[in-house]
Amino acid sequence: MKISGRKSYVTIETSEYTCTFGGDLCGDGFGADPLSIRWDKLPEDQSEASLIRVIREVWNECKDKKEKVHFDFFKVKDLLEVLNMLPDRIGTISDVNDDGFIWHLPNGILARVYLTNIPPKKPTYPRIIEWYIGYSYLKNGKEIALSHSHLDLHQIFEKLVDIQDGNTFWVIKTKAFGKETPPLIMGKEEFEKIKNKDKYRIF
Repeated sequence: MKISGRKSYVTIETSEYTCTFGGDLCGDGFGADPLSIRWDKLPEDQSEASLIRVIREVWNECKDKKEKVHFDFFKVKDLLEVLNMLPDRIGTISDVNDDGFIWHLPNGILARVYLTNIPPKKPTYPRIIEWYIGYSYLKNGKEIALSHSHLDLHQIFEKLVDIQDGNTFWVIKTKAFGKETPPLIMGKEEFEKIKNKDKYRIF
């Protein structure tokens, strides 16, 4: 894969396709607008999922590099549009508005995804624009909060893809006297490092 470009665009070139994204040069690479993609050479399997393929392949290419291509999402509707391109996307989406949506996962976990835009406390301070995900689940008809995370504009889609791909999931740990913990969010690599897996079950 060859990645090249200038201040306002970046070009991704492989033996199968060539495409260009608009965006901005940033501190550690290029912030690309995923929906600005322009195909200069189309892949043979051209489909709605072609953009997803490019994003995944760029992630892998940039994984261990200091300078990377980031895919920034500034709007809820843009994030949803690309999320819905995922082949066999799990779960269902509800409560969609300009501020966010709820992703109902097959295991009963609810991921409440919001875009927050916090005005600066002082005129010289920067405005804070970030994504927030709050995780919860239903128990005996009651929604129980689990955890939450704050994500940069370029981190949100990769986090959702990790859930889709099973690289991020929830486990329940059995403690003393058979008591169980609420579902704990965990990454696949973290889970694989656990020595006594008999005490854990995937939720």
